[in-house]
Amino acid sequence: MRDWIKRGLVLIVGMAAVITFERLYFQETLEGIVLRVDSDNRILVAQNLNLDESDFKKSYLDWFLGDYDIIEVTNMEGVESGMHVSVTFDGRTLSENSLTVAAMDYEVLDVAFAVVDSSVPAATTEHISLELASIFPLEEGRLQVFGGRDSYAFVQRLRRVTETPDSLQLYFEGYSNDSGRQDAGFNLMYRIDGDSIVEFVRNYDAGQGLGNDVLLHSIIERKTLLKAPLESGNAWSDTFMFEGRLHEAITTIIRADLNKDGKLEVETQTVVEGIQGFADERYEENRVFVEGSGMTRFVSSPRLGENELFTFGFTLITEKMD
Repeated sequence: MRDWIKRGLVLIVGMAAVITFERLYFQETLEGIVLRVDSDNRILVAQNLNLDESDFKKSYLDWFLGDYDIIEVTNMEGVESGMHVSVTFDGRTLSENSLTVAAMDYEVLDVAFAVVDSSVPAATTEHISLELASIFPLEEGRLQVFGGRDSYAFVQRLRRVTETPDSLQLYFEGYSNDSGRQDAGFNLMYRIDGDSIVEFVRNYDAGQGLGNDVLLHSIIERKTLLKAPLESGNAWSDTFMFEGRLHEAITTIIRADLNKDGKLEVETQTVVEGIQGFADERYEENRVFVEGSGMTRFVSSPRLGENELFTFGFTLITEKMD
């Protein structure tokens, strides 16, 4: 009996040693200046130390698009805007998501700036997930071209990015070759808030997509495309009306990893059970999102009687600033 106890103690000590070794081996340190502390104690840190007082009055969008090299840090307490901090974290988490890390340890090196004006817009803006904001393009004028089966194609352009007190809103305009008129087209608005990205559609031509003024490619109106954290297994639900009936869509992140270009790539699968008009009364759609480009691939179940041997889908072919 004593031998078993000894072996158990040796095993526990060994495992503790391995865990300690891994923590020390993979830990990394960053330095930066705290730009903002959110109400849920998420810290926005600029790794660019060459700041001045005007930088603290800028908006979240200015910080994200500017030369601030921002990163979001959790697990810190007692810090305030303007503090110069050193943060130790697990470097493996940075390789999976370069915008958010959890502090293993931290130190306030000095107070670089005395930020006393808490009424500026940046200080009152609610937390917007950096993880989510990094997925879609944020440069106005970005043009994207998509192509699919049977020569289906459409283009869309990011016309405007708007920041509100609690969200970022991205406005796209586009049209497809289903439509005979380029001025008919469609509008897409993506709202990015604290933990989700929701898609809103305005379709101006019944000849393109699903022929519905609030639907384009998906049957799900106001669909939640992504929810933080962007990790495999994370799931959420949407309720929606389709052809006069209420349904529930379950979306799951089935893959979240880095692609060959080192960018975060996330794949989701959405399933709706018990829906008429689809094989086995089941509708399914898969989407792929790539950091900086947004949605790059879409595939969905065909309706019964509409070329049932093939799924509908399209892929991002090219994109550029124009």
